[in-house]
Amino acid sequence: MDDFKIAEQIILERSKRRGLNVNLNKMKYLSKSLFANLHYTPKSSLIIGIGHGHNILVMMLMGLLDEVVGVDPYISSAGNDDIDYKLLIETSKQLELQNKLTIHKTTIQDFLLNNKFEKKKKYDFIYAADVFHHIFVTEEKLSESNVYDESIELFAKLKGMLNIGRCFVLDEVERRGAMPLLVTSGVTKWQIDYTTKQSYREWEKSAKAGGFVLCNMNVYVPYRLRKFKFLLNNRFALYTLCNRFFLSFR
Repeated sequence: MDDFKIAEQIILERSKRRGLNVNLNKMKYLSKSLFANLHYTPKSSLIIGIGHGHNILVMMLMGLLDEVVGVDPYISSAGNDDIDYKLLIETSKQLELQNKLTIHKTTIQDFLLNNKFEKKKKYDFIYAADVFHHIFVTEEKLSESNVYDESIELFAKLKGMLNIGRCFVLDEVERRGAMPLLVTSGVTKWQIDYTTKQSYREWEKSAKAGGFVLCNMNVYVPYRLRKFKFLLNNRFALYTLCNRFFLSFR
């Protein structure tokens, strides 16, 4: 069985266990969307909130990522638990990627505070997917909350860990628009809490205060709408048919 077949089987097993609708093709599509504007292959990457890590393993198999350091506290209420942690380690061995993947079971703040070796290391790519709203939890606008200064501090530290000319990508979900309205009004059965998510403008404001410069803001067009990608990759779509975005900073 080749590596992609192994990955596909593991992805489907987790999807079934969690009641999700995720498969290998969708992860490949996400990976291509994420790297569409990167224009380089990172030699070293820091993944904040790596979680189950299937998307990262797929990126490694696709040759989009090389050496990866992943950080995640594995708190079940935030989406991933000890089972995901152990399975990620086992899967990396099955795919013979264990020598290129290092996992730290801790928060990003403790990782930066306690790991002296890693604090001095520079990365070609830093990626945080759907995790910053778990780190800075507030129903207020981020810039008006009591965690705003903490967010600026984290952005500043990450800026210092990035090689010159390389990118930090923040992958999050917009808190406003048609999708959140459908959920909060009870029209759909999606189990998504939008109350602590933030507008892309809030993340942009905090990142800029931490020293980053915004390079690109891209709307992620869902897999089911991929045929209309060139029509939907705009900010109007973010508040209607799409609700996920990639912010690329340098």
